[in-house]
Amino acid sequence: MSIQTSLPGVDALRTACTGAVLLPHDPPYSGACAGWNLAWTQRPGIAVAASTVSDVAHAVRFAETHGLAVSVQNTGHGVTIPADDETLLILTRGLDGVAIDVESQQATLGGGTTWTPVLEAAQQYGLAPLLGSAPHVGTVGFSLGGGFGWLARNYGLAVDAVRSLTVVVAGGRIVTTSPSAEPDLFWALCGTAGSGLGVVVEMTVDLVPVDMVYAGNLFYPVEDAEQVFDRYVDWSEGCPEELTSAFNITAFPPLEIVPEPLRGKTFVLVRGCFAGTEEAGPSEGRRLVDRWRAWRRPLMDTWASIPFSRAAEISMDPVDPLPAASSGRWLDRLDRGGLRGDA
Repeated sequence: MSIQTSLPGVDALRTACTGAVLLPHDPPYSGACAGWNLAWTQRPGIAVAASTVSDVAHAVRFAETHGLAVSVQNTGHGVTIPADDETLLILTRGLDGVAIDVESQQATLGGGTTWTPVLEAAQQYGLAPLLGSAPHVGTVGFSLGGGFGWLARNYGLAVDAVRSLTVVVAGGRIVTTSPSAEPDLFWALCGTAGSGLGVVVEMTVDLVPVDMVYAGNLFYPVEDAEQVFDRYVDWSEGCPEELTSAFNITAFPPLEIVPEPLRGKTFVLVRGCFAGTEEAGPSEGRRLVDRWRAWRRPLMDTWASIPFSRAAEISMDPVDPLPAASSGRWLDRLDRGGLRGDA
């Protein structure tokens, strides 16, 4: 199907929407549709850069009228099926409001918000959202996809913190759903069936009382991977829930943006974040990591007491767009088979 500017519906949609309505020949189209993950190219028949909830409702109704599929993109980190010319792509990054309720320890977020402004706003009150390793990822996609982050062992997945969702469903109807209001829709959105049920335009999530943490990375030679992994299995089994940790093998690219000591080299990393009580503070986290220092001196040690606002430094995920692919699995145990990939 080819959508032309002469189609009466496009002109009407442009009149109804506050945000831009873009067709493939419009100059802003390519830049607007580009996602962070450059491994995928979005080429929708029409794109709506929503700046209001009404824009999303108009777009959904237009897609239904013209027999188009609907796809949604905020940052474009998690593209799985790229939009084609039979698709209307709703760009939500214009829905970027953030409101912190200190008394209830909750944040209400626009559907196009990333974790960065949420983290910044919450940290002013000693609170934190259950974000992942990269604050520049979209809040809605991350949360409704499960969302495992550096506070997960103590506070759960990001989806566990979701308290309500405002969603545009078929017909452009706007519904606010929670465990007590439209609960079937709420739990479906928070589960595996959620992505096809509507467009989330607002989300309210719980925040947790986290300010200072003890976090960072230990760098060991890649040749020691098996010994480090065995040590990690034993160590992690005895760690309290306040510590979320990871074993990682990272090959740093030979690029100037990578610090010179790491550039073009491969390391085994033991990374994590200890978010203990104010009474325990960073000292308990330091004690846990000191076991590694006593076992074998790392090539580099970045573990330190830091404000959680600097959470991005833990995983050191790239910020600039690039091609990316990832996979993972949930394990019921951690052993040498996991290192080989046959667990």
